[in-house]
Amino acid sequence: MRQKFNCKTRLSRLVIALSVVLGIGSFSMQAFALPRVEISQPNKIVKGHIVDESGEALPGASVVVKGQTSGIISDMNGNFSLSVASGNVVIVVSSVGYKTQEIALNGRTTVNIAMVAAVSELKEVVVTALGIKREKKSLGYAVQDVKADELNKVGSTGLTDALQGKVAGLNISDSGTGAGGSSKVVIRGNSSLVGNNSPLWVVDGVPYDTGIDTNNMQWGGFDRAGGAFDLNPEDVESVSVLKGPTAAALYGSRAGNGVIMVTTKKGGHNGRLGISYTGKFTSSAIAYTLDEQNTYGEGRNGVIDVNSPYSWGAKMEGQSVPAWWDKTQTTKYSVQKDVMKNFYRNGGIQSNAISLEGGDKENPYRITLSHEYTKGNVEYNNIKKTDIDIVSRYKINKWLTLDIKANYTNTIGENRQELGAYGTAYYLYTMPRSIQLSDLSANKFNPTLLAHGEYEHFNFYGPDSNHQNPYFIMEQWKNKDKKNRLFGYASATIAITPELKLKLKQGMDYADTQYGQNYKYNDPVFDTRPLVEMTKNTTREMNSEFLLSWNKTLGDFQVGVSGGGNRMYYHLEGLYGSSGKINIPWAQYINAGTKKNAYNSIDEKEINSLYAFANVSYKDYLFLDATARNDWSSTLPADNRSYFYPSVSLSGIVTSFMDAMNISYNKRLINYGKIRLSVAQVGKDAGTYQLLNTYDTTTDDAFGHLYTVEPTDMANINLKPEIATSYELGTEWRLFNNRLGIDFTYYNTKTKNQIVPLAMVYSSGWATKFLNVGKISNKGIELALNGSVVRTKDFNVDLTLNLAHNDSKLDKLTEGVDHYLFDQLNGNGGTMQLRAYPGGKFGVIYDTGYLRDAKGNVIVGTDGIPKKTSNQICLGNIVPDLTGSFGINLGYKGLSLSALFNFQKGGDIYSYTEHQAAMAGVAKRTGNRADFVYKGVTESGAVNTKAVSAQDFWMNAPAEEYMYDASFLKLKELSLAYVVPKSFLSKYTNNLVGNIKLSVFGSNLLYLVKHTPGTTPDNSAFSATMFGQALDYAPMPNTRTFGVSINVGF
Repeated sequence: MRQKFNCKTRLSRLVIALSVVLGIGSFSMQAFALPRVEISQPNKIVKGHIVDESGEALPGASVVVKGQTSGIISDMNGNFSLSVASGNVVIVVSSVGYKTQEIALNGRTTVNIAMVAAVSELKEVVVTALGIKREKKSLGYAVQDVKADELNKVGSTGLTDALQGKVAGLNISDSGTGAGGSSKVVIRGNSSLVGNNSPLWVVDGVPYDTGIDTNNMQWGGFDRAGGAFDLNPEDVESVSVLKGPTAAALYGSRAGNGVIMVTTKKGGHNGRLGISYTGKFTSSAIAYTLDEQNTYGEGRNGVIDVNSPYSWGAKMEGQSVPAWWDKTQTTKYSVQKDVMKNFYRNGGIQSNAISLEGGDKENPYRITLSHEYTKGNVEYNNIKKTDIDIVSRYKINKWLTLDIKANYTNTIGENRQELGAYGTAYYLYTMPRSIQLSDLSANKFNPTLLAHGEYEHFNFYGPDSNHQNPYFIMEQWKNKDKKNRLFGYASATIAITPELKLKLKQGMDYADTQYGQNYKYNDPVFDTRPLVEMTKNTTREMNSEFLLSWNKTLGDFQVGVSGGGNRMYYHLEGLYGSSGKINIPWAQYINAGTKKNAYNSIDEKEINSLYAFANVSYKDYLFLDATARNDWSSTLPADNRSYFYPSVSLSGIVTSFMDAMNISYNKRLINYGKIRLSVAQVGKDAGTYQLLNTYDTTTDDAFGHLYTVEPTDMANINLKPEIATSYELGTEWRLFNNRLGIDFTYYNTKTKNQIVPLAMVYSSGWATKFLNVGKISNKGIELALNGSVVRTKDFNVDLTLNLAHNDSKLDKLTEGVDHYLFDQLNGNGGTMQLRAYPGGKFGVIYDTGYLRDAKGNVIVGTDGIPKKTSNQICLGNIVPDLTGSFGINLGYKGLSLSALFNFQKGGDIYSYTEHQAAMAGVAKRTGNRADFVYKGVTESGAVNTKAVSAQDFWMNAPAEEYMYDASFLKLKELSLAYVVPKSFLSKYTNNLVGNIKLSVFGSNLLYLVKHTPGTTPDNSAFSATMFGQALDYAPMPNTRTFGVSINVGF
């Protein structure tokens, strides 16, 4: 029996159809089939097939004859059959989320219809400031989103590593400090000369401390990673990067460098319990090390000398020479190949996580337990991390909803490696090529003393501070750190009326960290050893906030007005104790030594804030946002403690406007268009205790008694906050039936009132004083492209491209100050400095160079050695011209192959590693030992004809000789994943298993382009700071990683 189908019943039938498509319910296709429509006086039957953009059948699409109210909907296979009258008939096809199409039949009785997604109608939601979810089309500023599947393609254990290369304008550089090392994260360049340039991290609306926990410096130290290491990528649902001050203004002072918004998974499993397991297993091996020569061994001037620290000796041909550990024995004078790869072991990660989630959309919950074990590439180095995450929401009634989250992380690190000049890598890079690792390992202790049960440092040369046995270092220096961190929040949302809501939230971030290290044995290099050091730090940050929001539709306008406040309180307490010259080897505790030192530290800060914002939209295509915030910071003087900053943004959906105005355009070419612009200010306060006079204590040695107190920083009661003013213009487009997406941004940000410590005149009695001096500008462009090159029923090819160019300049300094010095490195080759000059670029590298005449010719001395400049000269700049990434994803049914390439164009880097290795005769460039005539002129201007030996040249070459282009192109990620079909799982597991995903992957696989001598320019230094970008300094060698992962859902 036929039934009438009219517009009144269309919506309910469509809901049923969508429910079947989503798998809700268990209707059979026969039970679901809808009866055909009865049209009066039918003349002919038109049959058709409707598909979506990927070629998949589209059920539930409405098909009606234009001008009529009754029609039919497509069945589960996208088919329909419709009776129409004769003549020029036009049918109208529509479906939720797709653009309505009008199709003239022109006598046809069979039609195939491909629907086009109506992007302008779809709601792409992103998380913005204060954790508020908004449609992306309504935003007047740049926001880029990264979803969970993109973050976890290659099993990254750190969220910073998972984000590398996935967001335009977000620069993440590794520190070269090994397993669990920290990273430098910067959005749109550095905005402060001295202060923190890292963005604020916010997890589920609560600020999350990601400060770098390291004391590494030129003369040693180690890296315990940053707070971002505590975040488990498997718990993350998405990451939104709020790039400019407009996007981040509501977070106040701490968001002056942008915000990284992390949204974690919340659960909700259609009212039933869901269980999932994720396992990841990786193996990493040393892959990129300094290029070394393999011809000449220990000695000087081409002669074997087993008492030499250099590799300027004779050719290594297996000669018998006296053994360095016992001159009565002999050893072979042969090359030790692949020093770094043979010294460091293969590492790896084992990660297991299990999650339980359930509830429904209004009352979800999720519990996750994960454990991760990292085996470092250095002997005895490992890290264990356990994470428990609990999140739940409970809607008590229609006006009250409670949310709670608790995350506990326990991290234990053992034997993190010492860095810089006292690290194992430094000694290996400069060790003569004929020294065998097996001999160093077997003779790390002085054999004479060892016979009497005493353990003391022993090496092929020395030992001294520049030449230490790396195997002794691993045995001598033991360290362990423990960190317990509790993060979470509790919030209540009160629906006072349907339009008016009040949200109360209390967030907490607590961490208790303990560090212990000891140097177990006597060491002639350091007279304080054996030595024990212990540190305990406790930090607590509390964020209390309220937000009152009102939203109302007023005709064609949608209006939202909100106001709130926040109180941030930060407290740190630290204790440190050390004891040196311990006489009893097994007594590794503070009281056992004769040279003791102890101190405590307290750090407190408070910011009180009030803010308000308004959002107004007109006909859903024109959007206006305005924000205002006032902070009161405890780190600024009373008269300047209060500072106010506003922002305003405007965005318009061009295509929706043209549709509303009935302006015609090619809708198959242009599917969505948007223009946005914004202007904003944001303030940044000072560091703690810069309002007080500070003093340093001086002792007679590292662990002696106090004998002087010296003034250091002079108080400044007139400090003002740094203020950044930013202008941003952007546009977004979807083209060619939504096959191509474009997001382009131009920005210009100026930061004034830079808070900088400047040197005081000696007569003042103070070393430095913090002053408001200088202005910095950052301007640039960002481009994000994504395209679907091929999209069929079973096969797809998707591409992504992220590009960013940022120009950082120091616009001005205070009068009388010539330049600003960021940091410097003192070494055998000179003094390398990183500077900025008014009117010039950020991060200019200065060191010794070749002395040249007026024509640019290098001046050569009478000894044939090129002369060096007496002062530092400009050798390069660390700021790249372009950064970006290119990604490709190939999909065939349940199989997907993905690759991500990272690249950088421009920028310079000083290879201090090669400089030291060349002086020692180890670097590959020193392999040609023939005398040669350096191309240059004498001081009189005549052409140089004096030959110089390779040894004399390389031991005297200036830093300029070791400057390299920091450009690179690398294959960062490659993954192959397979999703087992649900039909297979349903059939063979009786619906017990809901999904299985298997992956194999690799990271840091290949450098297609690089100019550095074996080392890598993006993993180059001992410190995750701006200064660290300027040089490679014996970093832990970069590794190549392979792994597998499995995800199973029940």
